[in-house]
Order: sequence, then C-alpha cells, then structure tokens
Amino acid sequence: MSRLNSQYGYSAEVRLRLVVAGNEYSLSEIGPDGITLRTPLSLAPCEADVVMDVDDHRRVWRVWLPDGISPEDTFARTEPLVPVAS
Repeated sequence: MSRLNSQYGYSAEVRLRLVVAGNEYSLSEIGPDGITLRTPLSLAPCEADVVMDVDDHRRVWRVWLPDGISPEDTFARTEPLVPVAS
C-alpha cells in the first residue's frame, strides 16, 4: 500500500519482520550480516525468514541465526541459506 505525502509526494510503506516457526517479530533494521529487532527476545540458534514488504512487493530471505537471539541485545547475526521465492 503506498501513501502520498502532501509536501514531498510519495512515501513507501515498509514492513520488516522475522518469522520463526510461524511466530512474527518486528524488525527495525536488516543488513547483509544481521538484523535488529524492535524489542529484545530470547531464541536459540535456528532457521528463520527475514521478510521485507515495500508497498505491494515482498522479499524473503531464509537465514540461519548462528548465535540465536539474546534478550540483552536487539542485534542478531545472520547467515544466508537457500533463497525463498518471493
């Protein structure tokens, strides 16, 4: 869904999330080597999907969380796995 900004024209609607075993967690940033969660959580090392929706376009990256996620830190390292069709 796109939105118009009356002063500047266009503003994309962006949604970032981590999906693990059917559970979704909101992300504030994604990068080539890691993700940043909006709120801390505890998760053991596992496979996950990083999902980025920009307007009506979706990209999905299958990743491995080698260190899991620590409740003391919102950053988690990721390693790429086989690409998922988007």
